[in-house]
Amino acid sequence: MTQPRARRQWAIVGASGFLTGIGHGFVQIAASAILKPLAAEFDLSRAGASGAISLGRLVQGGTSLVAGHAVDIWGGRIVVVIGTVVMAAGLLLTALAGASLGFYLSWGLVVSAGASLAFTVAMDRTILANVVKRRGFALSVRFTVVALVTALQLPLILWLVTNFGWRATCAVWSGLLILLVPLPLLLFEGARAVPSDNTGGHSLTLRRAMKTRAYWIIGFASMSMGMTVSGISVHSIPMLTDRGWTIAGAGGVVATLTLLTIPARLLTGVFSDRLAARHLPGILGVVLLAFGLTVAADAAIGTDASLVAMMMAMGIATGVPTVMILVISVTRFGQESIGAIQGSFMFLQAPGTVAAPVIAGWAHDGTGTYAPAIAIFAGFLATAGIALQFLTTGET
Repeated sequence: MTQPRARRQWAIVGASGFLTGIGHGFVQIAASAILKPLAAEFDLSRAGASGAISLGRLVQGGTSLVAGHAVDIWGGRIVVVIGTVVMAAGLLLTALAGASLGFYLSWGLVVSAGASLAFTVAMDRTILANVVKRRGFALSVRFTVVALVTALQLPLILWLVTNFGWRATCAVWSGLLILLVPLPLLLFEGARAVPSDNTGGHSLTLRRAMKTRAYWIIGFASMSMGMTVSGISVHSIPMLTDRGWTIAGAGGVVATLTLLTIPARLLTGVFSDRLAARHLPGILGVVLLAFGLTVAADAAIGTDASLVAMMMAMGIATGVPTVMILVISVTRFGQESIGAIQGSFMFLQAPGTVAAPVIAGWAHDGTGTYAPAIAIFAGFLATAGIALQFLTTGET
């Protein structure tokens, strides 16, 4: 590989992480930051305010199918640019929402569709199309940049929400996204790019992949992790402030757990490139089981220490599946249709990520605690972790 080509590859990796942090990272952490003030302004319960976020998860799942097929056909540039513009428009509409219905439609539909189109499958597929060797490490660098950008922007988002309100925060981020549109236009491929991969020519279409047992086990594991992270992260700041934390202190905890994903992602990337592919599902299963144990502990104990331990574990555990599921998928199913396959996994996540924030909100509204919902999340993680132990890369 020539030196200019290598530099371009890593520039694409870095840019994809930066853009995802600004775009998708904002959707993840701003949802928690604006939950309380938004619920107060529109006179909504926690479950009601979470409904727009849950609708957004459903829309993201559906949009990911479109994004996966689109990026397999047209490459990353056009998909990312369109998604970025759509998200920016959605944030502006959110800032102008005059009632809860307007927020539901602007955030739940437009913002979520744009974020999913631009910053999830399209970005992952762009990395896989440009990096053949050390894919695991390249993906881990991408997600590390995402975590850094997400964590570093959280204090700014909290400051904006506290001093200027959630509407102004959405308007500012809309303008920022528009300013960043030239970056994918200059760096990303404008046409389909499918380099030779390292799967020995073994490549499945989405339809063929769906006929394998591995597809459904990986999909269930992805959904279980997604629903847990969704349910906890959306309510993370309210969980902490309900127990007496200041909003600044709660923001610090959330930023810390985001930073904890960095070493987990880097180590996952390095070892996934070096370990035999058949071992990866079992390792992922152990990670989900360990995370499930801390989730179950907080449901049972419910102390400040157990809550912080659960969130710290979530930060570490989140860093593993984001890289490992992509590596397992490329190893098993090949690269030709990986965008569509990864998009379908995100679609399978939708039921869990849609239900989880609302379930958590209902639990709090009905019992004054999140413990019942947290116990449900622990059960899904344990089931997925056990299922992965029975999956080897050479079997279907």
